[in-house]
Amino acid sequence: MIATGAYLWTLREAIGLSRDDVAHEAGTNNVQIMRIEKGEIDTRGSLLLSVVRAVKGNAEHIAQLLLDASATEEDGRNLAISWINRETTSAIDEFIADVKKDNKVSEALKLIQQLEALDPSSLDRLLGYGQSLLDRNR
Repeated sequence: MIATGAYLWTLREAIGLSRDDVAHEAGTNNVQIMRIEKGEIDTRGSLLLSVVRAVKGNAEHIAQLLLDASATEEDGRNLAISWINRETTSAIDEFIADVKKDNKVSEALKLIQQLEALDPSSLDRLLGYGQSLLDRNR
């Protein structure tokens, strides 16, 4: 359960949700979410799937982590980061396609190349900073 908890925690933090936010969406309380994230409890499937949905995770990843008795906390984090990066890469690819349609290619491609050159932790910090700016302006 520790790998599953790390996966869920990583995704929750990446999208900027509190435990209270996830608990509300999953129909439970923040203590349960904390215990799930710490791998302290083996929860019922319906609650686990509700949490996965709340943090925009992948149920197949949860199954993979639960079925692998040797899965570690690091495995859970790495799987979550790869899921986040996949979504980011997909969004970048869509953006490139849109930009090419609008003939604004050179400037946008330079920015995208700079983003792609960042290591995952730097990109994560940059995206988190961007999200905090958006949140302040709402």
